[in-house]
Amino acid sequence: MPVECGGTMALMKGAILMVFTAVALSGVFGVDALEAQVDTLTVGESSGAVAGTDARIQPGDQIRLQVWREPDLSGDFTVDEQGEAILPRIGRLEAASMEAAALQDSLYVAYGRYLRNPSIEIAVLRRIGVHGEVRNPSLYMVDLTMTLREVIAMAGGITDAGNPERIAIIRGDEEIRLDTNGQEQFDTAELRSGDQIVVGRRSWLALNPLAALSASTALISFVVGVILPLVR
Repeated sequence: MPVECGGTMALMKGAILMVFTAVALSGVFGVDALEAQVDTLTVGESSGAVAGTDARIQPGDQIRLQVWREPDLSGDFTVDEQGEAILPRIGRLEAASMEAAALQDSLYVAYGRYLRNPSIEIAVLRRIGVHGEVRNPSLYMVDLTMTLREVIAMAGGITDAGNPERIAIIRGDEEIRLDTNGQEQFDTAELRSGDQIVVGRRSWLALNPLAALSASTALISFVVGVILPLVR
């Protein structure tokens, strides 16, 4: 019986040691992955325009209009909440939901009533803030076809302390946590004027793996040297 009891206690010690080791190591390597899965919103659940070559103009976007040799007709014009922009001579123009190329064609026809063979160039810009763990956090005016990946790159890219799996878009009172485990979402996430992109920071454990491992080792030593003898 004493032998069986000793064997049972050895098994108990081994089991407890394995549990503490697993918990400690999961703290070192698994925290970021777990946090990144909380309240995630995949691109498929999002609504509205999708970034890319077919991106369309939205309220809040800015139309940068350049009419050659006509400085009075050129300038930056904001699309209002009704989806309209007020342009020189033309007045109110319904711009929302149009592609940039279609808008340029419409402006060529509209200004053709006043000018002979007008030379018109436009760029549609989106006002996006980039904050958190990026090298150059700021407010940027970006082309409406730019992707999340390209906007973050414009801000200098993610810092060494940044976590590419913890990216959120703040849109008004809404916080959208993106599931960026799949790289394709860097190229398909919807962006709107006024959005604030926030790149999260890696956990302390991920940034200090050696210190965390030392702490885990100390914890295991404490369990083996102090706690386990008490269960004999």
